[in-house]
Parts: sequence; structure tokens; C-alpha cells
Amino acid sequence: MADMSTVDARFGLIPWGPMKDDSCHYYAIETEPDVDLFHGDPAETEGTAVTTPHMGPLQSIEVKVGGAEGSLVGVIMALFDEDMCPVTYIATTDAGNGTIAGYALVCDDPFQRYIVQEDGVGSSIVAADFGLSGDLVLTHGGDTT
Repeated sequence: MADMSTVDARFGLIPWGPMKDDSCHYYAIETEPDVDLFHGDPAETEGTAVTTPHMGPLQSIEVKVGGAEGSLVGVIMALFDEDMCPVTYIATTDAGNGTIAGYALVCDDPFQRYIVQEDGVGSSIVAADFGLSGDLVLTHGGDTT
């Protein structure tokens, strides 16, 4: 297997292992989110429900840079615009239909495991750390991943 420790190929969080049939659910993304949203981003609840044109009332989510302010709910697996068309990301400037910028399919199974790329800042992950829990802090890596 290739050594990925020196490769800067950001990919967010990738589910590892089996996923149950009910592991993912749809959430609303309110207009003009705080940061661009991408596949693999950790999502947290905003604490509000939004009435959407295609799915009725849905819990809204957001992605916060620098640490969670709400409740971490899961990882974004797919993104859709306000018309339910698949998109690669949702930008901070996306006003959508005035109520929502789009929808996110989020893997919200609390038992799901993920592959995560460590950024090497501070103490690097060592073999003795594998399989342990850890804090998750999102830093903005740009607008291309």
C-alpha cells in the first residue's frame, strides 16, 4: 500500500466497513451557508426544521469551521440543489429558492466508522492511536474539495 502521509489529496471522511440500509437520511441546507459544503464534510444540526418543496419538513444542517457548535450528526454523502439535482458542492453564495440552498444526504448512523486523513499539524497519529476515539475539528481547506 502506498504511503499517504505525504500526499495532500483531501477527501473528507469516507465511510469504512458495512453501511446499514437506514444509515443515511436527507437534511435541508439553508440558504447561503457559512462555508462551502462538500461530500465528506462533517455535518451538525442547526436546531431548526425547514419546510422544503420536495420533502416537506426536514431538519437543517450546517458545517462549522473550527469546531462544532451544535450536535454533530454525521457526514455528507451526497449533495443536491433546491430542485433535487445532484451537485458537487454548495457554495456560501447559494441562495437556492430563498428558503433552502439544497439538500444533503447524510450518513447519520452513530456506529459508522470513517477513514480520515490527518493533516500532520501538531502531533501526528501513530500506530498506537489506531482504533481510538478522537475530537473532530474542521478547518477550511479551500474550495476545490
